[in-house]
Amino acid sequence: MMTLVHTLAVAEYLNFRHAANALGVAQSSVSARVKALEEDLGMALLRKSRVCRGSPFPGQTYPTASVTGMPSAV
Repeated sequence: MMTLVHTLAVAEYLNFRHAANALGVAQSSVSARVKALEEDLGMALLRKSRVCRGSPFPGQTYPTASVTGMPSAV
């Protein structure tokens, strides 16, 4: 369950460090959970660059509801 929460937080904040800060965990923990989920599913869930760009699927976005209870950065 926390893996999904971490992944959705990254999608919400569009930044691994900001998502980790909002969740109160280390950035490496968030990165590892997202990577593990992507490997389990066999597909990319986030477009990654210097800044996370959200959904890798053209025209699709993730829900805008806040996962962390913090105001959404989107």
